[in-house]
Amino acid sequence: MAQHDTSRFQFLLISVALSYGDVNTVKEATDRFNQWMQSTDNIDPELQGRIFDAGIMYGSEKEWTFVKSQYLTVLVPSKR
Repeated sequence: MAQHDTSRFQFLLISVALSYGDVNTVKEATDRFNQWMQSTDNIDPELQGRIFDAGIMYGSEKEWTFVKSQYLTVLVPSKR
């Protein structure tokens, strides 16, 4: 399987697991999201959208407000 196919498959598996509330996947995704909130280090671009979704979906108003403020201050349009 090519690297792109593997990444796409991983993305789909994570998406489904998060949609169903898989405890381990939710924990991993929210842990990565919380690490990002602490340091705003880059998240793997292939997984970034799902990690952000999980942080907002399973987080509180604090997480939503943080993402919104990051969105409004990012200067590079492709990072939005």
